Amino acid sequence: MNVNGKNYKSFEQLSMDIRTLKESWKNASADKDRKRTFAGIQQEMQNLYFFLTNERANLDAELDKLKDVWSNKVISERREKLIGEFNEMVKGAVKAIRQDIETLTSTKMDKIGDMLATAPSEEQLRLLSALQMRKDIDYTEIIHILPVFFENYQAMKVLSAIGERNGVALELPSQLDCRTMFDMLNEATDYLLRACDELPKEWKDLSITYHAFFTVNPKEKGKQYDPRYQQYIDLFDYTPQLQDCKAEKQYLSQGEKAKIDWYFRDIATLNPSDAGDHAIILHRVEEVLTAHPEEKDLLKLSQYADYVAEVETIKKDEPA
Repeated sequence: MNVNGKNYKSFEQLSMDIRTLKESWKNASADKDRKRTFAGIQQEMQNLYFFLTNERANLDAELDKLKDVWSNKVISERREKLIGEFNEMVKGAVKAIRQDIETLTSTKMDKIGDMLATAPSEEQLRLLSALQMRKDIDYTEIIHILPVFFENYQAMKVLSAIGERNGVALELPSQLDCRTMFDMLNEATDYLLRACDELPKEWKDLSITYHAFFTVNPKEKGKQYDPRYQQYIDLFDYTPQLQDCKAEKQYLSQGEKAKIDWYFRDIATLNPSDAGDHAIILHRVEEVLTAHPEEKDLLKLSQYADYVAEVETIKKDEPA
């Protein structure tokens, strides 16, 4: 429509534009791979928010231009109808995003379930059985056999329990902790679904909780401004690697404790708070360290750890 040399969209044209917006968005968001990750679904929602914000602004601008042609009464009536159509379009787009979220999270939930339900292989079971029959397993052994079990959740959990009995704490990635995964997945799902409620809102009405989630800076492409959501990405979009597993000798196994106790069997009743007894214990620790230097790390985990430190300090201060 051209009036006095100016181009205006008619109410019918604006209505038709709204009807085609949903298809435009569907075509723009057809990348299924992007919807299979938490990073991708956030990008999808950021794009949708930007799309809706721009289209809402365009509709308002076109309606404002029509004030030159139509009365305020007509504009008001038609605006209400067009805004209603626009809001219906928004509902459809948000519904599609919700379905994408449900697909993503249910897929992740199934993956966790499969991980729980996958039994160790025969080879893994035989090795675990042999390890369980042993009284003492060395820290170095656990480190070297980790790769054999890494691909199986249940096998890793059994190995962790075996390590614990032998004083070795096996620190596994969060992705190998099903309780954490279930809890965080439920939390992430709720967070995303609540973010859907914010999609129809203008920025001034947006919950401050989601400002960072929807923030995009073209100058810092790909930058994440939402630290909470980054935790979900790190947890669910990342595949743990063998090097993410850490093992640390933290305390003595029963066998190791018995060995240390044997070294000090004849002075076990001495009182460390007594100066004379303290000197005797200190001398014995020095003797054990001299005769069995390979036991130094075990002694540092025992009740004699402070004496080991004291002996080391004395030796350090001795003249060369």
